[in-house]
Amino acid sequence: MVRSGSGRHDGHRNRAVTDADRPALVRSVGPSQLVWLNDGVLIDQDHVVAELRAEFDRYEAALLANDVDAMNDQFWADARTTRYGLAEVQHGFDEVVAWRRDAAPVPTTRRHEWVAVTTFGDDLGVVTCEFRNGDDPHLGRQTQVWARLSEGWRVVSAHVSSIAG
Repeated sequence: MVRSGSGRHDGHRNRAVTDADRPALVRSVGPSQLVWLNDGVLIDQDHVVAELRAEFDRYEAALLANDVDAMNDQFWADARTTRYGLAEVQHGFDEVVAWRRDAAPVPTTRRHEWVAVTTFGDDLGVVTCEFRNGDDPHLGRQTQVWARLSEGWRVVSAHVSSIAG
């Protein structure tokens, strides 16, 4: 799907897409394909996915370096921020900061096995990843909801879990 002039066009049928067509356009697609949601929001625009992936990579580099200030800077400084960890819960940015101050660093052997970035419009995205820490047989799973705010992309909600693998 591409925007062309004042209307949207279905590239396969080369005709204007009407509001009546929109529900039929919601479907699973591969990388670099756009889908319109019912309200006209584009999913997975390449430039937005690239921006968010760069922010995620920056966060992961700070995590491996145990750069607590950099990690905190990437979380939304708001009481509505949530983070669910392996064995702890933080409600609000202040709890995230307090927990990080005393948290053990992640192993430097942490590696990603799978990462997915899905964006909705220009300002909202979800990053999910699966990771392993060295030879630990457990599979770690991480989900972060990111929003582009006035200060830039920030994690507004995060969840980390682990399963036997």
